Amino acid sequence: MCVIQGSGAIGWLAAIGVVLALAAATILIIPVIQFKHIGGVAKGDIFANTTTVVDTGLYAIVRHPQFTAGWVLAVAFALYSQRLVVIVLGLVAIAAFLVDFQRADVRNIEKFGEAYDEYMRRVPGWNPIAGFWRLSRRRLR
Repeated sequence: MCVIQGSGAIGWLAAIGVVLALAAATILIIPVIQFKHIGGVAKGDIFANTTTVVDTGLYAIVRHPQFTAGWVLAVAFALYSQRLVVIVLGLVAIAAFLVDFQRADVRNIEKFGEAYDEYMRRVPGWNPIAGFWRLSRRRLR
């Protein structure tokens, strides 16, 4: 029996999907706040128009938290629904996020130069497990 209305047959997978979706929603919001406060965004400008490389908070764990939230959300929907079409669409979404993620790195290298290149060496793109690991290693030094 399903624990969550409208979810797939395996209740515990659906529950993990809900938890991941909530985490992804949080990860989508925090970068907007963080960029506005420490990214050098001009008053009235959109949050993405930073004037400096932000490498603290979520950005110390992954370079692109919002892309990370995107793939986490795709996995969350797949776990929640447990339907083949959602799983396939999730994989397509993840592939699209990966392409856009790579384009974002190219744009950021053009915009910030060596500072972003060095940031790329320190912080993984969208793997939070590797990001936490690297961050903990940096803090131990």
